[in-house]
Amino acid sequence: VPLEVGFEVQDETGAPLPAARVDIWHCDASGLYSGYAGQGDDGKTSTVGEKFLRGVQTTGADGVAAFTTIYPGWYRGRTTHIHFKVWQGATAVLTSQFSLPDALSEFLYTQLADYKRASLRDTLNSTDGIMIQAGATVMGNVREEKDRYIATLAVYVDRNAKPTVERGGAAG
Repeated sequence: VPLEVGFEVQDETGAPLPAARVDIWHCDASGLYSGYAGQGDDGKTSTVGEKFLRGVQTTGADGVAAFTTIYPGWYRGRTTHIHFKVWQGATAVLTSQFSLPDALSEFLYTQLADYKRASLRDTLNSTDGIMIQAGATVMGNVREEKDRYIATLAVYVDRNAKPTVERGGAAG
């Protein structure tokens, strides 16, 4: 299912943050991330060496970075989500993820062949510990268009923040 993702990146004052790099990564319709072994409902699927559903864009003068992708699937223990990282130059100033509406996810996962699985997903936004800890600020706004869904998220970063731990874009 086509999905456009737009990040409205703003600094600590609420002003657009131009020329920031935004990375995203998420799983495919069946819940697999590119580049990892031991995935899938049976834990036997490997996508090592593959690079799908990962992207990089730079924000424009308006602070917006836009991606064309697909609606992600799910995997055990997590709700439907998309990871993202915001960079200023060589410094990662924010690493996070945002979730998508449970009602839409359930509709897609139960009604469309590409998303159907042998089991129902086990984690919703309201039961995902990572999303509960992050709170409402990581819920993407989603609207339906004729041929796609459009998800947007306002992202605020402190340009003066000093990250204490740098983590790569790992699955899960």
